[in-house]
Amino acid sequence: MRGGFTVEARNLGIAVRQRRLLEGVSLSILPSELVGIMGPSGAGKTTLLTALNGFARPTTGIVLLNGVDFYANHRLFAGYVGYLPQEDIVHRELTVGQALYYSAKLRLPRRSSDREIYSRISRVLEELGLSGIEGRTIGSPDIRNGLSGGERKRVNLAMELLSDPSLMLLDEPTSGLSSGDALVVMRLLRKL
Repeated sequence: MRGGFTVEARNLGIAVRQRRLLEGVSLSILPSELVGIMGPSGAGKTTLLTALNGFARPTTGIVLLNGVDFYANHRLFAGYVGYLPQEDIVHRELTVGQALYYSAKLRLPRRSSDREIYSRISRVLEELGLSGIEGRTIGSPDIRNGLSGGERKRVNLAMELLSDPSLMLLDEPTSGLSSGDALVVMRLLRKL
């Protein structure tokens, strides 16, 4: 990944129609740290992540990346922040290679050649232990001829890693995975 970011949230709050979803949250994350945010269902974990990734501007407080106001300079940070939501972001009818190719066409600079794109896809798949599955259909949990849950989660992650973000925010990256697949994903995240 391109050099790391220091993330700092100061007194974040998010309110929607008089309802406080998040209040008074502050935190600091240093470059190369793997940080887990834990709490019960409905505690605001996803809301916090959407404030940190640029999707939901806080109603109070500030988000800083390397000391710079993230929301005041959102365009400056475009492409440097990756976000993996809870739900799969892959099309189950596509092969792994097709999904990653289309994602790369959207995320990488327009001047990227097909050769560069396929090279990047190959590197990311190797990093994630997925080499050789480019021709397999992604599928879904209810379609048994597709990828396993752990493979599908890693393909979702691969889509984000194609643009080589400096900061990755993952919302419940092991949700729905077997304990073995969850361990594989967590070890991969630590390595990355």
